[in-house]
Amino acid sequence: MNIKQSELLKLEHLDVSALKTRDVPLLPVWRDGDWHMWFLTGDACLQKMQIHDIASGEYLSNGDAARSDDLGFELLNLFNQYFSYASLRSFSSALADDFGNLAVHAAKIDHLFYNRNLIDPVLLSSFISTEIEGMLVNIRSTFDLTQEIMSRFWNDHVQLIDLHSNALKKQNKLPGTFRKVIESSGKLRSKPDIIAKYLLPADVANEYVRHSEFFMRLRANRDSIVHGTKGVNHIFVDERGFAVNPCDELFSKFIWKDFHYLNANLVSLRPWLADIILSAMQACTDLIGSFGKCIQLDDKIFPGYKVFLRHSANPALATLLTAASVDRGVAEPAVFWN
Repeated sequence: MNIKQSELLKLEHLDVSALKTRDVPLLPVWRDGDWHMWFLTGDACLQKMQIHDIASGEYLSNGDAARSDDLGFELLNLFNQYFSYASLRSFSSALADDFGNLAVHAAKIDHLFYNRNLIDPVLLSSFISTEIEGMLVNIRSTFDLTQEIMSRFWNDHVQLIDLHSNALKKQNKLPGTFRKVIESSGKLRSKPDIIAKYLLPADVANEYVRHSEFFMRLRANRDSIVHGTKGVNHIFVDERGFAVNPCDELFSKFIWKDFHYLNANLVSLRPWLADIILSAMQACTDLIGSFGKCIQLDDKIFPGYKVFLRHSANPALATLLTAASVDRGVAEPAVFWN
């Protein structure tokens, strides 16, 4: 984004000295109970706009969220604070869209439950199966987008001190897909293999290895559903919520707890959905965060601020994710709809 240097000083939340070669995301700012917004004019100047509120999207805050149902995702915060290069902005924006889409899927599942008596049971089961499939596609997309950002940052913005190692790094560019990093000839790469192949720091390679099995399981589920070799089996409808057979292949790897069970043969759908979403978010956050452990990143461009995401479907996603809390007292009330 081509903005005059003198104009950047208008942005009180921006540390201009930390910016260097990075772009400035012109996000709305919630500060001290008021909204602040700027837009870029045709002559590369910044014009402040008075706004009453925002409908949706990312924003910055120097304190709590502007609204209780606005969600803070550390992954989005890391991208906006440290990786706002022009070549990466489209990927981080797409990631925020994916989070919003996950919230929409959660809201649609809630809507279907609360209107279950108006829908044919067989059709209702198909509706829920379709939402699960859509969620898996979105979750897989978060991995793809995170890997695109990591590969472009590593390949284009990181120079190794050792000249020989840097030359090897250029010859073996980090791929834009997660699978190509962790897998070779159908087998998962070890940590030493990843380091030797891509010259990655040990901390970064460790995160690839740590999350590789989860990714491969997610990929297999997503690909088999999308390509039609396996689908979501029957979804059972009860007055307490939607339930599934824990022995079905899609759900069999999950560790079900006693309070997840509707009866001896069925479990609530919610804990599984919450776990797979949170596991993917944590994996992507761990991956991108590992760069900060071993690479001298430029400073935050918005010190003292955090990124929040507003979406009208956020309450449904927040309630769903509560079902995966490690605190049973928090999780148990969210496991079923009623």
